[in-house]
Amino acid sequence: EERRAKHSALRDVAGMLRSFWYAAATCADGARAELGDADAMTRGERWEREMRDAFLRGYLPEGRDHPPSPPQARARLDVLLELFEAEKLFYELAYELNNRPTWVWIPLRGLVTMFRATS
Repeated sequence: EERRAKHSALRDVAGMLRSFWYAAATCADGARAELGDADAMTRGERWEREMRDAFLRGYLPEGRDHPPSPPQARARLDVLLELFEAEKLFYELAYELNNRPTWVWIPLRGLVTMFRATS
């Protein structure tokens, strides 16, 4: 019943954005031996940011041939996306702690990034 309940499509968008984060983090982790920690992390962060931006440009109306929404509407959308991403991040943290403790660093790094962005 809970899965059939209506919810904002932005929850799914936030889930996709978090998937980009996971992909970048695991690829960067795998490349650490070859590239070194700093280079691998920098490349992963850049890839995640580019994927995120491309996805949002394609998903949001402004990314297509629509006039841009008013700034206050975009600001609300950004706040909702941040909320849904935070919700997903805490879900991931609980999931990894319970199922894959060796992966808990991925949502923890996401929390650090999220809190840095809001400070």
